Amino acid sequence: MVRLVGGLLLLLAVAMLPSLVISFVLGELDRGAFTATLLIIVPLGWGCFRYGRQTQGEIARREGFLLVTSAWLVSILVGAMPFYLYGQRVTLGMKDSAVIASYPAPTGRAVHGRCELPGAGEKGAEFCSLTNCVFESASGFTTTGATILEQGLWQKTYRQNPRDLPHGLLFWRNMTQWLGGMGIIVLAVALLPLLGIGGMQLFRAEVPGPTAAKLVPRVGETARVLWGVYGVITAVVTALLLLSGSGPFLSVTHAMSTVATAGFSPLVDSVGGLGSNFAEYVIIGFMLFCGANFALHHRALHERRLVHWHDPEFRLFSLVVLMMSLVVFVGLLVSGEGSGWSAWRHSLFTVASLATTTGYANYDYGLWVPVIPLFAMCFLAVSTLGGCAGSTSGGVKVIRLALGVQLAAREFYRLIHPRGVRPVRLGDQRVDYSVVDGVASFLVLFFILGLFGAFWLSAEGFTPIESLSASLSMLANVGPSLGQFGPAGNYNAVSDLGKFVLSSMMILGRLELLTVLVLLTRDFWR
Repeated sequence: MVRLVGGLLLLLAVAMLPSLVISFVLGELDRGAFTATLLIIVPLGWGCFRYGRQTQGEIARREGFLLVTSAWLVSILVGAMPFYLYGQRVTLGMKDSAVIASYPAPTGRAVHGRCELPGAGEKGAEFCSLTNCVFESASGFTTTGATILEQGLWQKTYRQNPRDLPHGLLFWRNMTQWLGGMGIIVLAVALLPLLGIGGMQLFRAEVPGPTAAKLVPRVGETARVLWGVYGVITAVVTALLLLSGSGPFLSVTHAMSTVATAGFSPLVDSVGGLGSNFAEYVIIGFMLFCGANFALHHRALHERRLVHWHDPEFRLFSLVVLMMSLVVFVGLLVSGEGSGWSAWRHSLFTVASLATTTGYANYDYGLWVPVIPLFAMCFLAVSTLGGCAGSTSGGVKVIRLALGVQLAAREFYRLIHPRGVRPVRLGDQRVDYSVVDGVASFLVLFFILGLFGAFWLSAEGFTPIESLSASLSMLANVGPSLGQFGPAGNYNAVSDLGKFVLSSMMILGRLELLTVLVLLTRDFWR
């Protein structure tokens, strides 16, 4: 375990290098935070990797669950370090007059060391709180897209003044989502042969969905294939966004969040801030593409034919997105909130973003809810459902809904024919009973935890619809929800303990609940 964590720390250090280079090239103050972080994690990672005990053979099932959860926690804590060190104004002696001018000496304001507390008026001051930094990092790695930032995001497609958050920090913010989209552990599994460790148990524990099918015989090769497809899609989206005139920095950061179905944007107005209809349609297409099972993309590439429509889960997912988009579109036309192609673009973008749990926005859909209350339930339902199994999306997953309906139909059949046998099927394929039992357990736990989170936020004084939507949004890894937590809002008003609860729910949702909750059982530790 120590050796794997060491390798993971080194991987995170490599992933942090682009942000460090950007900060040095542009001469921005976050270079001190990245330098200090690397000075801490590189020696620690090398020591763990060099001197940790090498494990031979396949990792046992219980060890796999423990390693996955531990690795995600380590990743989140490391990911929070640049935010926190930037908030603490750690510069390591690096000075830049233009940047230092953006941090005037506080007068008559609440401070924590050299760091102004949230609400003190300085952009990025939210990162003074360690809880906020962990929340932002957890939101990134779990591809949730919820944020605590009230200020600091860019008003335009470029950094207007030194008080806006620097390029490197915003790039790292999106990098955490890109890594979390396919999964830190899937990346580690691709490199596990170097550690002398078998990785199927890790792969099963981390890959989202009821089952984890290998695309090729060796699990390490499977992970490399997935990351290869993931990287190619990211490059394609970046190129198309460059054609839209978004600029290199915004094209890369939005591409990373799009393929991860994550939702962080350097801009206050999210994708709407790009001011390009072409960019919006590109992002719509690839949000839906990455909301489908990546195994289907691999098959289509390998067999050189379109296989997606033959998959029952993909057909149901497409139908849900289309029908819900039409409902929103008609609602906008009838209410007078939109008209023509603009209304259709807003409808399709909003539903695609919520259905794939991306959390992007090209318009503040929260403004529609008071006019058309039905939209609140539509948005809540489609975001909780999520995308397909084996995709970068969160949520319950469409396949679980399909299997849940089949399970209910089987129980109706048994009431009429007590001795009858009716297997649960997905298309022409018979589903194993262990998978069906797992689906039923997941659905029960999902809504129990969703209600728990809603009760917690209600106790903090938030409205019922805000509490329920935010709680389900955390579990489904959506990010924005309704009310104060909508696309134009943030989660900074939640208490520190509440942010810890919500961060835990994000991790539970990303790791499919059972992977983490099994660690809390007595039988696991026997």
